[in-house]
Amino acid sequence: MEVVRSTEHEVLEMHSHCLFTLNNMTSLCNRLKTNRNLVILILGGLGLGSSAGKELGVALRTHPVLQELHLHNNKLGYEGVQLLSEALISSKEVNEAPNRLLKVLVLRNNDIGRHCSSMCNLCRFAPDFPCALLQVTCLQVIDLNANRIEVLPLQLSLMPNLLALDVRGNPIANVPMDVMLTARKGHQAGWPSLKEWMKEELQKEASSSSPAGSILSMDY
Repeated sequence: MEVVRSTEHEVLEMHSHCLFTLNNMTSLCNRLKTNRNLVILILGGLGLGSSAGKELGVALRTHPVLQELHLHNNKLGYEGVQLLSEALISSKEVNEAPNRLLKVLVLRNNDIGRHCSSMCNLCRFAPDFPCALLQVTCLQVIDLNANRIEVLPLQLSLMPNLLALDVRGNPIANVPMDVMLTARKGHQAGWPSLKEWMKEELQKEASSSSPAGSILSMDY
């Protein structure tokens, strides 16, 4: 943990070979707040669950320089990603702004899938996808490879800075096969065609819901 306390490190990697337990998470997050030079944080394969998502989000919400967060091969699930995203975008203090620096978020192999069979406060009527992630608008790269996501929200196409999205290895059911064939090419290769399809579908929805076929102005 002393390496986390240091203000000299720009990259910190902890993985399954580290002597790390879930009891260390609070201590880790507290020390992250004092490391003001950390640009890339890699916490892969540590068995992190949903509660770790919220703690990390709170710790990194106002971090001045962190740009990449790698959480691959953990157990965050829907709940952990939702709590992480909510913590990153919330502003509980008067002089505190939500995180605007995070560019890369790796959530590969985190058991992200449908949250529950009935609506709850966490789902907020969107049980298929942790939609708070859509509000982390500074993100440029999102890696959701190898999860259990069945429905991709069309509003992903409205994230203003998103340049690459990896949804390979998911049983996605709401996207046509021909679009998914291109989407499965990976981050940058597959995202443009998937984004274009999503935008077209949003326009169709707006058109069909507006009176006399006129397109409504919709705020997503």
